[in-house]
Amino acid sequence: MTISTAALALVVGAALPAAAQPTTLDWGGAMPKEGHPFNVRSGPGTNYSLIETVYSGYRRCAVDDCGETRVGTSYTCWTGGPAGNIWLPVVTANSTTGWVAQKCVALGRVA
Repeated sequence: MTISTAALALVVGAALPAAAQPTTLDWGGAMPKEGHPFNVRSGPGTNYSLIETVYSGYRRCAVDDCGETRVGTSYTCWTGGPAGNIWLPVVTANSTTGWVAQKCVALGRVA
């Protein structure tokens, strides 16, 4: 029988090796899609106030895997771009919750 390093560490109460520790570089985030900036709104819809426009960088999802969504008002991302009505909660630059149109952003792992 083989025991993994993580299992052994749990049995003897030792800390996991640094490589096995979770890092802050592994969180779900929303980024500009296809070079298009995206808007962050105060609620899940275009009828909510605009908090900020993100031209580069990212906004962390409020839930790690960006799995929380809400149905809101319909949107079109840009002329000829995708459209939908699903919104994702994100953390704004001011550390409040904002909402982004799901099809208007690229999702990935961020810091």
